[in-house]
Amino acid sequence: MLRSLRTLSLKNNNINWLSQYETENLEKLNTRISPQNLKLTLKGNPIVCNCESLHFIQWIYTTKVNVDLKETEKKFKLALHDRDFIPGKFIADNIIDIIKVSRKIVFVVSKSFLDSEWCQYELDMARMHMFQQNREMLIVILLDDIPNGKIPSRLKQIWEKITCLETDDKARNEQIPDGDDIFWKRLYLAIKP
Repeated sequence: MLRSLRTLSLKNNNINWLSQYETENLEKLNTRISPQNLKLTLKGNPIVCNCESLHFIQWIYTTKVNVDLKETEKKFKLALHDRDFIPGKFIADNIIDIIKVSRKIVFVVSKSFLDSEWCQYELDMARMHMFQQNREMLIVILLDDIPNGKIPSRLKQIWEKITCLETDDKARNEQIPDGDDIFWKRLYLAIKP
């Protein structure tokens, strides 16, 4: 029915994520309008990234609906395994292929990161690529308070060649990144071309 709708503004509505039902309806709406360029504005909402919102976060990166979020204004591209890995290809090969085409590689180091064999493999492959390219491209974000003795030696060996950012309670607990916060400013400066 809404064939002339072009922009749907849901700004400042305390929305954490959209349900699968809601995203499916937005997809249907986008296919009914011509040309298919529905713009969904979600600025000012406390969008969260957690297990419950995973479908919504993945949808943002795969939909043809033009989703306008504060977080996407910087125009960075993000590789997600669910979206960007090629089905049927070995996971290890997918990791290497993504690393090869990445300008910067960001590791969010948490206690669970330290326990993951795949995270350690990704770190090893990124280190190798960094040395092959002879350029500083790794960014490490220390999410949890990790004692020095728990930081992997493979990370300590390259400590002088990486950008390391530590989060504080404010950055860890923010629903929407505050662009004026020093942590987010430093991350943007480390990532920008």
